[in-house]
Order: sequence, then C-alpha cells, then structure tokens
Amino acid sequence: MQNIDDITLIISIVVMVVAIVSPFINVMVRRLRALGRDEDSVGISDNEDHRQAAGISIVLTVNDEGEDLKENLPLILDQDYPGGYQVIVVMTGNDEMVENVLKGFAGNPHLYATFIPDSSRYMSRTKLAITVGVKAARYEWVLLTDVDCRPDSKRWLSGMAVGCNDNTDIMLGYSSFMDDYITPRRFDHVYNIYRQLVDAERGKAWGYCGNNLLFRKKTFLYGKGFEGNLKYIRGEYDFIVNKFADSSNTGVLLLPDVRMSETELTDKGWRNKNLYYMSTRRRLAGTRCPRMFFNLTMWMMVMGYLLCIAGIAVGLLTQRWVTLGVCSLAFVINIVLRAVVLKKSIGKLLNDVSAPYLLLLELTIPLRNAVKMIRYKFTDKYDFISHKI
Repeated sequence: MQNIDDITLIISIVVMVVAIVSPFINVMVRRLRALGRDEDSVGISDNEDHRQAAGISIVLTVNDEGEDLKENLPLILDQDYPGGYQVIVVMTGNDEMVENVLKGFAGNPHLYATFIPDSSRYMSRTKLAITVGVKAARYEWVLLTDVDCRPDSKRWLSGMAVGCNDNTDIMLGYSSFMDDYITPRRFDHVYNIYRQLVDAERGKAWGYCGNNLLFRKKTFLYGKGFEGNLKYIRGEYDFIVNKFADSSNTGVLLLPDVRMSETELTDKGWRNKNLYYMSTRRRLAGTRCPRMFFNLTMWMMVMGYLLCIAGIAVGLLTQRWVTLGVCSLAFVINIVLRAVVLKKSIGKLLNDVSAPYLLLLELTIPLRNAVKMIRYKFTDKYDFISHKI
C-alpha cells in the first residue's frame, strides 16, 4: 500500500476542493424564477372582459428587410388579443419591396406605417425611427421588436400584456434564434440573455440582448428617450433597459407564449452584432459587477479543469496513485456538477441539447470571446457612431 505523503495529501485536497467549489462560482447557478412559473398563469384568459386588456403599440423599424417584413408582419398583425393594438412600421430607407409589402396590408386596421427622412443625419437612424414610432403610438404601452423576429404563438401579445400593470414600467421578454440547430452563437446568445434576465429579476437590469421589450410610452418620453446616446449606431435595447429599468419597475416574462424567434444571423451579421455590443457596453452604467462575475466564472471553470488535469498528470508521472485516483474522481465530479448547473439553467431553454455538448460550448466561451476582443481591437471605432469626425 502506498504511503500518503504531504505532497500527495495537499495536491489531492486542493484539486478536490476546487473541483467541487468551482462549478458553483458560476453565473448560471442563479435561478431564473420566470422559468419556473406555471404556464397557465401567463396570458389573458379568453373569458376576461375585453376592456381589461391594455392597449399596446408594437414598433418595428425596417430598412431593406423586405423579405423579413413579408414573412413576419402577418404573424405580428394576426394576434389573438382581446385588447386594442397597433403595429407601427417605421421605414429608415427607401426600399421598394418594403413599400410593396406595406401596400399589401394597407387595409389592415392595426397597421400604421411612417418613415424618417433621408435628411436625418448625425444620429442613429434606428434609434430615431424608434423614437418616431413611440411618439406615434396610440397606446400607453409600447412593445419593441425587430422585423426579423416572429412570435412563437398567436398569444404572444396576450402573454406580454401580463406586464402591463401599475407596478411595472418595463418588461423583458425572451427571444432566441429560429434555427433549432445549436450553433455556438445560439448558445452564446442564450447564455448572455439568461444572465441579463436573472439580473433584471433581482432589480439590477443593466442590458438586454433580446428583441422583445415592453415599456411605457411616458417613461420613454419623460426620460428623453435616447438622449445622450443617439450618435451610437446600435445598442437600442441595451440603452433603454440600462436607462429606464430599476429595482422597482422591471419584470421578466419567459414562458413559450411570450417568446420571439429571430432569424439566425449570417457570419457577418453575428460578427457585427458582437462588435456593436462591445462598443455599446462601455457606455452602459452598472456593468462592472456583472462583467467581473462573468470573468470570475470563466476563470474558475478553466482553473477547475486545469487543476484536475495537472493533478492527473502529476499522479501518472510520479506514480502517486492516490493522487491519480483522487484527481480523476475530482475531474468526474467537476464535469457532473457543471453539467447539472447548465441543465438546470440554460438547459431549460436549450432542452434539445445534450449535457456533453453544453459543457463543450461552455468550455470554449473564453476562446470565442478572445476572438471577439481581437476583432474589436482592430476595428475603426468611428464605425460605431453616426457622426464621423
């Protein structure tokens, strides 16, 4: 029987402790309460009085996305909602297909189309279009989404209307990519929106990478909308949440009826989205602690794996079989605990993904983020603002 010396004991204890503790120093440990709510509690009952449903104005901005508008506008217009609603489409460009699609729905009583002039310069045209849409809104509640998104249900509007109450000014809904194939970018999107929704539930909303945002018209207008960040081309959802959400006025809706599905972006579109976000996040208040916690999560993950592997290597090379056995067991425990944490958090939103694939996608987050940071470092920062000097 091998004697257990001090080095064997120290290595074994350190590796086992880190393997057990590191999976729980993790942004994914925090429970998203909205995921556990009873589905029957969400949405407006068919038996409720029509007058109880709040009026909602849905705002879409569109540039040259004629195909997306043609495909998704009918689904947004055709909602099973007992209250009043309108769909405001604000054109930011002169696209013939967009105009033709809108002409085809000209007789729809829920549709209102407008535009911003070409002469509008030195500011984000998307943010200007949203501002025009909010000002044109007939109702107090505004629901902002993108033209490349479609509701997963005809009860989407009814589900989001749950947020229209006296205690709420802003409601964050869930959105993800349409494609069921789990690419790393879809995983990254769900990972990030989960973090943001958890923080919003705890009264510490700081950003929002989704496309399904409900807020009060007066909150936006009285707070002067995008004042202070109009020159930044993108980041409209992040800026709204960062500016207007607080610990007492914000909620989260996550059940299937209230979800939106977004067309999965091309490689170029995904790269641009990440570059714009990296530019935007520097202007968002209250992001230091969430970013530090995320970085700590990544460090603990890497440390947990590396220490286990290093301990196994030391055990093999020095023939310390106790160390080898303990570190091998620690490695298995670390993987199992990480898999459990992932399956109980974002695994509920990616329920068709196996635990091993989730672990692989999580492990490669630092690599993907490093690539994003390198790309951002070598971009022209004036590309992210509308007023070029």
